[in-house]
Amino acid sequence: MKKYMFIIRNERKMPDFRERVFKDLPEELKLTNPAKLKIHQTLERYPLLTILPLVRKDAAIISLWLKSDAALEKVRRIFGKFGVPVRGYLVDESPYIEPDRSASPGEATPGIVLLTLFRKRKGLGEREFMKIWFEEHSPFSVTVHPLKGYVRNVVRGPVDGEADPFQGIVEEYFQDRAALFNPVNMFGGPAKFLVNMLKVWRHVKTFIDLKTIENYVCREYHLIK
Repeated sequence: MKKYMFIIRNERKMPDFRERVFKDLPEELKLTNPAKLKIHQTLERYPLLTILPLVRKDAAIISLWLKSDAALEKVRRIFGKFGVPVRGYLVDESPYIEPDRSASPGEATPGIVLLTLFRKRKGLGEREFMKIWFEEHSPFSVTVHPLKGYVRNVVRGPVDGEADPFQGIVEEYFQDRAALFNPVNMFGGPAKFLVNMLKVWRHVKTFIDLKTIENYVCREYHLIK
């Protein structure tokens, strides 16, 4: 069984994008008999001001755990009919903090998710990139941010040749909007947040290409658990 993550950006401003992603598309995908299926749907409204470099467009990230290459081909055909480009990645999932999975199928996972797609810094070798990400940045993040869950997805390859060359996709879970969007809460409290913001920025740029990073704030829905 393999995990795939598919990024759907509403680049053509389809008026029924959200309804199709959450209602029509899952019904077709269920016919491929995935072991698990979940959707990250971007928030309808973001704060006007935030320190986070957010992509402020409708998007969805669909994760599928598939049992065969034949199932993947069926999924690709389904996405090919959707009407906007869908870019998929084979990933290895590596939870660092297990998120709350108590919600029933179809119900929103408690809290919100900051989902980040990124490429490694230019000139950085694969081994060093993984060492910094897994052995340095992950433990550092959980000491700074009020995380309720932290799932790392190492990209092993694109499903199609047109997918952006990301190396990592991270799912960070927060209790609520205030925990994420308020920098005092996000970075450790009144006495520490300014120093921690600087530390995080300095450390992130040691292994991530900040010019190509994409951040989406989402609600999460497990449809098949």
